This record gives sequence, structure tokens and C-alpha cells, in this order.
Amino acid sequence: MDRNTVGLISATALFVVYAIFAATSSLPPSTSPGNWSGLSIVADGVILILLGYGVFYFWSVRT
Repeated sequence: MDRNTVGLISATALFVVYAIFAATSSLPPSTSPGNWSGLSIVADGVILILLGYGVFYFWSVRT
């Protein structure tokens, strides 16, 4: 697998874990404190996907 595939799989896994956490947690999302709207969950998920993809992309470039 190339690094794009690895990054995409990793980002998707992060988003799934986050979605499960968001659905079962009482903590408000960072993007809209105290409001569990679907939009805020998606916004946090997108941030995590970008972070996760970046981390795994640069990690795979180094190795």
C-alpha cells in the first residue's frame, strides 16, 4: 500500500473511533461547547481526519 492509502485508512479509523466516542461521551465537542449538534461532531471529525492524515503521511514519508 502506498502512503495515501495508509493515510486514508488511518484517518477513517480515527473518525470511526471519534464518532463512537462522541456518541457515548457527555463531553461537549471543542468546536461548539455544550452543544451536541451533528454539525459540531462532523467539524471535530474533519479536524481529527486532517490531523491524523497529516501525521501518518509524514510518518510514512520518513520510513
